[in-house]
Amino acid sequence: MSASGRDVGRILYQLTLNNRRTWKSFVPDIFLEKITYDTERRYELISTKEGVRESFLKAIGEEIEVKTYGEKMSVERFEKFSMISNFRELFISGKLRSGTPVVLCGCGKFPSLWIDVLKSHGINDIVLSDLNGGLVGNKYREYEVLSPDEAEKMMGKGFHAVCGHSSRTDTDTWKSLLRGKAYNITDLLKEVPDEKSA
Repeated sequence: MSASGRDVGRILYQLTLNNRRTWKSFVPDIFLEKITYDTERRYELISTKEGVRESFLKAIGEEIEVKTYGEKMSVERFEKFSMISNFRELFISGKLRSGTPVVLCGCGKFPSLWIDVLKSHGINDIVLSDLNGGLVGNKYREYEVLSPDEAEKMMGKGFHAVCGHSSRTDTDTWKSLLRGKAYNITDLLKEVPDEKSA
């Protein structure tokens, strides 16, 4: 039980279980393996930090029944939902170019997919950073998650910061941390128009 009275173990158990059910029911098969890894890794690290890893392991070990409601989301729709299309638009618009080193400000839900987009456009120097202390210092695949202070040092060395792909609260925090500093920063939510505003 946390200081606020929340049962953190129960919350992380439900989050892990619900994400397993949700992704399998609507994510296109070509993305499912990487999304499953990213989600499970995130909750594994957070549950370890909170001292409730057994709740995560219980949720991972349970057999689940996946209810489908019609067909899975199309690849095109999922790419919009997951912001893959927003990342691609950065190259179309010229905001990012091949060879530009990038800091992803926030791991978000789909870091493996976003890294794939960056690499497919010739960006191989990629850094992950996050505000959550449970993720910092740990790895998503081969990428160690840096603290915001460490990420800022990379920006000072010419890395282009990309934010807006994580939660709105995290994005606002990143923008507040970096406001007024002479870094190359792109907010996906602000700089890439959606269909309604395009």
